[in-house]
Amino acid sequence: FRERERAMQRQMQEMLTAGGPQVLPGLAGMSQEGFIAQVEDALRRLHDYPALGDHSLAQLAIVRQNLSSSPGSTSTLIDRGKALNKVMVQAIQKLQPEGVPPNPHTVPLREWHQFIVLHDSYVLDELNRDIMNRLYIGEGTFNRTRRRALQGVARALQDMEHDAATRQVSSEKLP
Repeated sequence: FRERERAMQRQMQEMLTAGGPQVLPGLAGMSQEGFIAQVEDALRRLHDYPALGDHSLAQLAIVRQNLSSSPGSTSTLIDRGKALNKVMVQAIQKLQPEGVPPNPHTVPLREWHQFIVLHDSYVLDELNRDIMNRLYIGEGTFNRTRRRALQGVARALQDMEHDAATRQVSSEKLP
């Protein structure tokens, strides 16, 4: 198993150094729409660690990196699920605008809508109608905002994955 893993890492390093099209290991062969659907599925299961541990996104380098940085030598299904949960929440946090979070008793500025829609829906597990009432928006606007936010989280995950793969390759080059 370790020999196959080393061989795959060497192949990945060769692909990255050859200047060919960059294919991220956990995302290979997946269309952008397919990846966004995977992100949405993982968010729907955000608090179900066994399901997240079996999820295809649990194979991402950023998840493996989170596992290797956590204490303990072996990773179980639950550990992978917790690591994916942590990565997904970090990706949602990237949508949070700079500045002080809005007062929960006032209508937040529009720049906060994408973050609030995903964070409150998936992390806090609030009902969509409660979020729509808080933001003072209709169902159509809520769904458009949620779609854009999902695209943003998917892009953030791709960027995080690219950074993790680049760090892994550069650390392998060191003697």
